[in-house]
Amino acid sequence: AVSEHEVMTSSVDGAVRTYDLRAGAMISDTVGSAITNLALSRDGHCILAASLDARLRLLDKATGGLLNTYKGHTHTQFKLGACLSHDDALVLGGSEDGFL
Repeated sequence: AVSEHEVMTSSVDGAVRTYDLRAGAMISDTVGSAITNLALSRDGHCILAASLDARLRLLDKATGGLLNTYKGHTHTQFKLGACLSHDDALVLGGSEDGFL
């Protein structure tokens, strides 16, 4: 995910890393499970992380704090997408069983 001056990356080591290009700094937040997809909210305040433990996690971008966890889909071995709706009101995630 990319914002005005930051690049956010995910990794199979369970970390979300935010690189601040202006400050030349990197901040790392650990989720714990391998992360396969990141999405940034339109307002830029939240990060949605999809991980191989079949959870979508909504994180506060500023603090790395967990705001909410979503479950109910199958996600254990493939890279699946997840996103927020255009108004950040809904969370959408893929599932290995073919459902959204």
